[in-house]
Amino acid sequence: MRVIERYTLTGPDILVYQATMTDPKVFTKPWTIRVTLQRHKEPSFRITEDECLEDTNGVRHHLPPSRVNEFALPARNCGPLGL
Repeated sequence: MRVIERYTLTGPDILVYQATMTDPKVFTKPWTIRVTLQRHKEPSFRITEDECLEDTNGVRHHLPPSRVNEFALPARNCGPLGL
């Protein structure tokens, strides 16, 4: 699989993320995802860290690190970017 990612600043507070996936063995044609992200300007806004853990049923849970120990989940990480 080939993935091409593009990040484009389209304005002072807008970032466009685009990824195109190409794999002739899996897809009949390339496909693209595009997400527009807007900057948060609230003074109290904070980006928080989370951890992705997968339980015994294969369900993924995104938790802040401070709450990971509250759940009886195995220490199996979901992988890069929680995928």
